[in-house]
Amino acid sequence: MYRYKGENSAFVKRLKLLMDENNTSMEELSVITGMSILECDKMLRGKDVAFDVFINLVLHYNVACDYILGLSDDRERKNAIARFLRFATKGRVGRNDKIGEQISPLRSK
Repeated sequence: MYRYKGENSAFVKRLKLLMDENNTSMEELSVITGMSILECDKMLRGKDVAFDVFINLVLHYNVACDYILGLSDDRERKNAIARFLRFATKGRVGRNDKIGEQISPLRSK
């Protein structure tokens, strides 16, 4: 089962990993997210994250949403749309479907 809350959540682990890799301090995280240092500390202990904060993190670290959530090990954002559509449609998107036609160029990249 996917764990999305708490200190041991995939999101918190990935965020801490990205912070370590990029030498991001709590002060810098506060600027990136637009939250206070106290709120950032709570987020790193597993508190729910607002959507706009989540998007700011994804854009700042240039990773896919599903990567930072722990749903994929692929950091590339360009592959994320195709992965999401396959997941959301449970693989039912085919080559003749309109959505299939739209994402087929993404699959070849």
